[in-house]
Amino acid sequence: MTDLYLPSTAALLVFMLLGTVDGLYLHLWRYRLYARPASRREHRYHTVAAVLFAATLPAVFLWETAGLLLWTGVALIGADMVVSLADMLAERDSRAGLGGLSRGEYVLHMVIMMAKASALSLALAARPQAAWALDAPWVLQPLPAFATFVGWQALPGALAIGALHVWLCTASGVRTMEALRARASAWRGAPSGCCSDQMHSA
Repeated sequence: MTDLYLPSTAALLVFMLLGTVDGLYLHLWRYRLYARPASRREHRYHTVAAVLFAATLPAVFLWETAGLLLWTGVALIGADMVVSLADMLAERDSRAGLGGLSRGEYVLHMVIMMAKASALSLALAARPQAAWALDAPWVLQPLPAFATFVGWQALPGALAIGALHVWLCTASGVRTMEALRARASAWRGAPSGCCSDQMHSA
């Protein structure tokens, strides 16, 4: 069933591209979820999800994994599903001060979730039955060239995004990012007043 790796990789590409726009531009830059007291819980959920995804890549997407490594990937996917549910439950209160979740972002979130679920489901379905034995070798064989290329290209970005989210959970990370935003706003000649609302109350 190795032919399933191609659509899985295509879905992974969609997830990564749209997830980068949503996670970096909307969540961190435009809405500053890391700095707003009401949305810091949501940011922490995003942080856990980013770290889990970075860990899931080698367990699912870099090789045709099997045995304990494959089941570790399944456990990570399960943990991510729990975090995603908690994130959705937190969004209403988190975004109240921003006028709620916009229709465009809601649709974007749905597409991202579908792309991620498709990538994971197809990658798991592509495994042969022998891969699910706990005593199977951790790696059965390399993935097709395109899937291998995309997976290894995704790993550095996933690690960097996870590290950025973790850093923005710290007071020094918030201060530094807000200073960078203020400088960027000043360079564009735009007001930066949105960048100071109780940023030190973490």
